[in-house]
Amino acid sequence: MKLKEDLKELDWHVLLLAYLLVGFGVLFIHSATQAGSEFAGQAERQGLFLLPATLVLAFFLLVPYTRFERLSFRIYGACLFLLLLLPFAGVSLNNARRWLSVGGILFQPSEFMKLGLVFALARWFRPRSSPDQWQGLVIPGLITLAPMILIVKEPDLSSALVLVPVLFGVCYAAGAKGRWLSAVLLIGLLLFGVLYATGSLKSYQVDRIQAWWSQTDMPKEMRLGAGYHLRQSLIAIGSGGIRGEGYMQGLQNVYDFLPYRSTDFIFSVIAEETGFVGSVFFLFLYGLFVFLLLGIAARTRERFGRLLSTGVALLFATELFVHVAVCSGVMPPTGLTLPFISYGRSSLVTHFAALGLVLNVGMRRVRVLTPEAY
Repeated sequence: MKLKEDLKELDWHVLLLAYLLVGFGVLFIHSATQAGSEFAGQAERQGLFLLPATLVLAFFLLVPYTRFERLSFRIYGACLFLLLLLPFAGVSLNNARRWLSVGGILFQPSEFMKLGLVFALARWFRPRSSPDQWQGLVIPGLITLAPMILIVKEPDLSSALVLVPVLFGVCYAAGAKGRWLSAVLLIGLLLFGVLYATGSLKSYQVDRIQAWWSQTDMPKEMRLGAGYHLRQSLIAIGSGGIRGEGYMQGLQNVYDFLPYRSTDFIFSVIAEETGFVGSVFFLFLYGLFVFLLLGIAARTRERFGRLLSTGVALLFATELFVHVAVCSGVMPPTGLTLPFISYGRSSLVTHFAALGLVLNVGMRRVRVLTPEAY
């Protein structure tokens, strides 16, 4: 009876919107993989993997979320352990060791770590309503820095950078002082500048930054080298015009000019084939989805649930922003997939688990006997 009562409070419109986005993604994965046998079958595999992803969502939805609170650091530790396994047991693809193989199925521990970090941060801040600079920055910073270092070494800079906005957002929502957060952000930017100036970044990362910086007057050798991904993406988006070239009709897509178009540059395919109108509609749907997740967080008084929902919403928002910014040339190419849209089974499972947790928080109103404000 209690479960039936809880399900009456489920935000079905959020769930339906999520499945609509996944369906949208499968359509454009199919379009993006039509021209290359190398990617053949990705759309079918993504669609089939929707079943186990749904089972994962159901698990994280039906088990009361408060039971996960005491397991939060264990979940974080398990994800960290998987990252530690990569140098020894990881599968190397495209000069990166980011995957583990279980029964012939590859998965990315860095995807699971995103949710693991949200768990750890929400659990750390749950009993600390007014964290000082130590509680609010140093310890959570170390909790975030550990997986970041391991992910950067794969190498996977984009997934590592996604963790930073999640850290700052959860810290801010937990009550950390804005001036301390601003100071740490400034230190982080200065540190990145030092890494760039001293040659600590990998050569291909430096080349991509230089290509991005000179994208308006890119020399020929750069257009065929480090700037190739960015240039082809910009051509695809520009050729879409107002209404697009039509589904499965984008020339950059059909003639195999656009690389990684079912994963890192799938927004470019959407923009080329649906144009400005379709792109704005897609961004509206995705933005509405993130807004509704933040709405659940805003309505939740119980602290762990509120911070958990905030972290998940910021995770989706950050990945959306970075993916679109990379495809449109606002940021240097970093190789980040778009949850629910890009091909990726680890990503699909992780983000369905995250969605299940937020819906779980939204449908269970835990009584809070505290004067703490929302």
